[in-house]
Amino acid sequence: MSSATVIQSIAGTGARLPPLPTIRDLVRLYKLRAIKQLSQNFLMDERLTNKIVKAAGNITDHHVLEVGPGPGSITRSIIRKAPRHLVVVEKDRRFLPTLELLSEASAGFLRMDIVRGDILQFQTEQAFPDCPRQEWHDKRAPVHIIGNLPFAISTRLLINW
Repeated sequence: MSSATVIQSIAGTGARLPPLPTIRDLVRLYKLRAIKQLSQNFLMDERLTNKIVKAAGNITDHHVLEVGPGPGSITRSIIRKAPRHLVVVEKDRRFLPTLELLSEASAGFLRMDIVRGDILQFQTEQAFPDCPRQEWHDKRAPVHIIGNLPFAISTRLLINW
């Protein structure tokens, strides 16, 4: 059975993602190519995307902001951890169909908002208006920011936050 047809259990919810095309298949289907000027690269290894999400700590029932999801590799790993609310901010409109597919597939068990725009212009404090404010050093912060940051903007982005 290919990874495209494996039904994946969502942590603690009993919900399942329906069978989805692999990221590699989606990249081929939509004829997506990485754009060098946007510092794009596509993570195809699910083990790597799972490690990235694991490094963010416990995101189950928390709010998650994903920077530059592209075709949705890390997004899938985030969805499997069942956050309360996932906001993805993607500058490149070519990825909207793949992200909409993930949003529709996960609609029964989490809220996923897709924002087309530049993360440097995005008002992060407006992403989760229902989330209570906490000090940044609180070890139990309910908001997580995850992404394979574009090298060209990573310093500016981290300084802004």
